[in-house]
Amino acid sequence: MSATGGMGGDVTAAAALRCYRCKYDLTGLPEPRCPECGLVFERSDPRLARPMPTIALEKARGWRKIPALGRTWITVICFPWIFARQAVKRVSLGHALIFLGICLVLLLAQGPLFHVWPSDLVVIWPLTVLAQIVAQTPVLFVLDWRHTREPSASLRFWLAVSCYGSAILVTEGLCGPPIILVGELLRAVTASATGKPVGSPFRLSTLLDTDRTALVHWAQTVLWLAVLGACLAARHRSAGFSSPAARAMALAGVLLVFLLASVITEWVGGSLVAWL
Repeated sequence: MSATGGMGGDVTAAAALRCYRCKYDLTGLPEPRCPECGLVFERSDPRLARPMPTIALEKARGWRKIPALGRTWITVICFPWIFARQAVKRVSLGHALIFLGICLVLLLAQGPLFHVWPSDLVVIWPLTVLAQIVAQTPVLFVLDWRHTREPSASLRFWLAVSCYGSAILVTEGLCGPPIILVGELLRAVTASATGKPVGSPFRLSTLLDTDRTALVHWAQTVLWLAVLGACLAARHRSAGFSSPAARAMALAGVLLVFLLASVITEWVGGSLVAWL
């Protein structure tokens, strides 16, 4: 017998009961009242059997959320496989949205500070990022087809993961955002083959660039995709696939998301450039 727990999957009914307000262990109490915070509960309430949070930002309480925010950011950026294991167990959409908001604020603060962003890009890029998150969530939901039997929970899971993936925004202040367009790359390859110059008003980096800024942009892109790929692989493994199969499906998935992000960037970003 199982009950749906959080957004990371199913938890068994035999799991230890914990107060969903203060996280106190309620197992074996003679009366249905939390001795820590006074919450009166029903023993059949599925919220009591939810697994404990493992993401640092979601575990911390009060002022401890400030250093926990930094630990979460480091985990997402530097150890995506650890973040994926944590997120599959339990992830909070509310915390993820707060994390996204903080990353966007830090991104907007860096643009004018380092003077590397065109003034219109300070508006265009955050809107493009939000469009990418909205567009990639249902794609990741479909790629995670074994969990689509609970569509609401699966969509919330991937929206939360996409928001946590915005951690890469904090690294974009010095060199600007890694705008890499597939259409632009094809034009650049064609121009290289024919010897004809080609320009793009929305160009920041391409595969043909070899300078430090372009390498930083590709590193940022790889780190961002690594978060989504690690979560895809972890979800597929939790659904019973072998590790090699889960990794192969995750790799195919992140390539699809990369192409989608490129299209969204060119469509949304290009439209905003023309409008502004």
